[in-house]
Amino acid sequence: MWSNYIYLNHDLNRKISHIRSIRQYERYVRWKDTPHHIMNNPRGYCFITSNWMSEWEMFIEGWTTDPPSTMIDQTHLLSSVASSSSVMIISRDTWDYLAKHYSIKGQQITEGTNSI
Repeated sequence: MWSNYIYLNHDLNRKISHIRSIRQYERYVRWKDTPHHIMNNPRGYCFITSNWMSEWEMFIEGWTTDPPSTMIDQTHLLSSVASSSSVMIISRDTWDYLAKHYSIKGQQITEGTNSI
């Protein structure tokens, strides 16, 4: 009976299809960011919190059902950019996508951003 409900619930099917398409595109966005692509991208690169990236990667790889609902919090990142465990490097293209689709607290931090 439960399985019939899932297959007959068109709103749920639409939501699942929508989440699947988001996941598929975001997986493409994430995994095209190879180290070679990031460092040779003429637009440069950005730093982002590794905690948020871990949540995002859990979503795009299918380990969680929904995209991250937490805000990308960049406010404490400037003081810890030197710590390789707290930051990740992404292309500016990926940053632009994330900034358009997820909430951000703080500023974009690029290779030219000075510490406060």
